[in-house]
Amino acid sequence: MNNVKNRQITILEMLNSSNKLLIKDLLKVFGVSEMTLRRDIETLEKKGVIKKIKGGIVRNFKDSSDIPFEIRNERRSLEKIAIAKKAASLIQEGETIVIDNGTTALAFANEIKDIDNLTVVTANLRVAWALSDRSNIKLILLGGIVKNGERSTYRKVGLETYENLFPDTFVMGASAISIDSGITDFDIEDATIKSKAIQAATRTIVIADENKLGKTAFAKIADLNAIDVLITNKSLSKQIFTELQLKKVTVILA
Repeated sequence: MNNVKNRQITILEMLNSSNKLLIKDLLKVFGVSEMTLRRDIETLEKKGVIKKIKGGIVRNFKDSSDIPFEIRNERRSLEKIAIAKKAASLIQEGETIVIDNGTTALAFANEIKDIDNLTVVTANLRVAWALSDRSNIKLILLGGIVKNGERSTYRKVGLETYENLFPDTFVMGASAISIDSGITDFDIEDATIKSKAIQAATRTIVIADENKLGKTAFAKIADLNAIDVLITNKSLSKQIFTELQLKKVTVILA
């Protein structure tokens, strides 16, 4: 089952870089039978993320953020858990935390369940569900319009919240981080809310796997100097690590 999921995730990652893939090339990459590959393609087509064409497939999503949460959640799951554990180790009892949307944010929420006397603010319905039965955590769920597929809320209520709340820590995911562009997101409304949360919080911890680094998305969230700590995985390239250090970004490898 894991091999099937890994193949499907890899196909989507390849499509994210190239709009079109040929069946004959995919067969060479994976070394599976044509029937097996066809099953993978049919599964992805049913999920609405690809379209079949003669001799190949094309993507049916704008960018990686459009890939269904359930598929993204399977990608690099061990790395996300390692990042989440490292981020959780920085949280103290009694803190007020804002938890962002995304798959790594959900992994982080699962790692803080046993920390006492936390207040968690989130627009992430999955995070809220994961923490909803914890008596040691006061949970504040932000209202707004539910974003289909993501199970999160957004728009005006989120913006107003950060004008009146001053959390200790904002644990933020990122679609893209680069030396030149800073922290960016594919969605302009999400970027605006994240920017407000950074301004409101005493510190910002960014949790992002290495695939998000060295890239730029559509909408600016903040410059790199807004990051207090960046946690990413150990396989981060030495070049990017050095560039971040030169920008005085504190990087923790998990």
